[in-house]
Amino acid sequence: MSSFESYGISDLFTMEGSTANLYSQGGKSGGGEAILEQGQTNIRRVGRSNATRNHADLFPNIDIPRALQKDISVNCTLDRKMSTKEAGVRVTEILNKCGMTNEGSEYSYAFIKSMLICMASNSSSNLVPGRAKFYVGESEFDFFADVIGVLRRDARRFFRAYADVTRDYLKDLEREANAGPRSEDEADLKRYNDAVQMWDNIIEVAEGRGLQRVPYLVHDSAESCTGKTAVETLYLANCKSTIFANDAYLGNLVDNPVVSNTKGSSRMGGPVVSSAGHGASSMPEGF
Repeated sequence: MSSFESYGISDLFTMEGSTANLYSQGGKSGGGEAILEQGQTNIRRVGRSNATRNHADLFPNIDIPRALQKDISVNCTLDRKMSTKEAGVRVTEILNKCGMTNEGSEYSYAFIKSMLICMASNSSSNLVPGRAKFYVGESEFDFFADVIGVLRRDARRFFRAYADVTRDYLKDLEREANAGPRSEDEADLKRYNDAVQMWDNIIEVAEGRGLQRVPYLVHDSAESCTGKTAVETLYLANCKSTIFANDAYLGNLVDNPVVSNTKGSSRMGGPVVSSAGHGASSMPEGF
């Protein structure tokens, strides 16, 4: 084992300032001068002792060597994105409101799929209460009243948790629309026509946002998709116009902290102005 490998994490806290540079090499060619690893900062002059930074003061009254003997797992969540567990709780609230929990799993699954495609289809327009609808079989649901009304200020965080799922649904929708009807059966023809109509809506949104090459990323949560290529990331970087950035969501407390939580109360900082030059639109309290 080399002298460098013999040092552990705890050595960062126990090394004295006089500790010799671990990269120092003697011999005729080295002359005792330090050979620095790229990216490392040499605190002292080359050829002299390179003191190791002491982090012990950042952990007052903590026995670091003892603490490092047991590896305690840690984790954290994001303000801008729900955890999958929290999103599962919230989607259950939506399903309960819409009476879907009494139906079979296939209907609940179809409900979530239809809801996410509806969200993606409306990702370039102002969300107007009562306008956007989605369907499961013959049942109709209102996107604003049945979904946003439940999620309220957590809507953005919720849909970001479903970003990968939404992308997969849109890719499946594209394949279904391009594959043609499964048969000449009336039900299969209706399913195919519905898929073509929904995909046409997605393409229209993609064209309006400059995402024709990546239409499966038209949804407002697409930036939270995992495994994006550099090209996909570039397209999204050039497209920042979303329903969640306009009038309907200016009051979102998660992503717009200048808006107060209490309706009618004072704001921190200057007034929030929409892209159209007007103040925040009238929305249910909490958005």
